[in-house]
Amino acid sequence: MYGDYLEQDYSKALQWYLKASDAGNASAMFNIGFMYDDGRGVEQDDGKAMEWYTKARSAELAGVTA
Repeated sequence: MYGDYLEQDYSKALQWYLKASDAGNASAMFNIGFMYDDGRGVEQDDGKAMEWYTKARSAELAGVTA
């Protein structure tokens, strides 16, 4: 469940988070932001992280969470 016993696949996680974010899922948007913030599966980029955190907050405020 938490990747404790399996190898984590950040590129696969990103694909699923992007698909969920396209459907308006604020949690997925936040997780993409975290990936950019921490450099997990993507090149670390504070600007992109902030963009995704902002999208997540906007979606949350709009009540568009899936």
